[in-house]
Amino acid sequence: MPRWAKVVGVGWVAVMVFGFLPVWGTTLTVCPSGCDHTTIQAAIDAATAGGTIAVGAGTYNEDINITKGLTLQGTGATITGTGSTQNAVTIGADSVTVDGFTVKNPSNSGQDIVGIYIKDVIVAVFNLAGQRVYESGFTSGKALGWNLLNDQGQRVANGVYLYVVTARGFNERVILSQVKKLVVLR
Repeated sequence: MPRWAKVVGVGWVAVMVFGFLPVWGTTLTVCPSGCDHTTIQAAIDAATAGGTIAVGAGTYNEDINITKGLTLQGTGATITGTGSTQNAVTIGADSVTVDGFTVKNPSNSGQDIVGIYIKDVIVAVFNLAGQRVYESGFTSGKALGWNLLNDQGQRVANGVYLYVVTARGFNERVILSQVKKLVVLR
């Protein structure tokens, strides 16, 4: 018997005897019924670092605490928070992405996004040669804008730019950093 067949055979014996497969970086699902979990926090607790949690449409009345690097991908999902904690969503780990959610926290008058634990955000814009054109510096508040001027106060040319958005939590840890494309046309 070839050596690889023995290795594969041992692997299948482990699955048959112990009844498990490794779950590193797997995707768990959340929805009101018929998914792996019915609450987002239960999926977070069950997930392994590097995994993805796909949350289906619906309203999830819970406070979530993300303590490991995960991707939470919502599709028409709203997290309302219970009002029992200060934040509907608390992120206490590096390498966390939360995308596709509306977040409302009843203890904060139900305003969107107030439940996310973000201290400040910085935006840096680069041309396609990799040269920094603009950097906002870490800014707190609800909105961040760019007036299409470079760091020297001159108008930038029409074209394609890359921008990096970085958000920090109150513990100074980076909780989100994403690169996006921007096209400037006047």
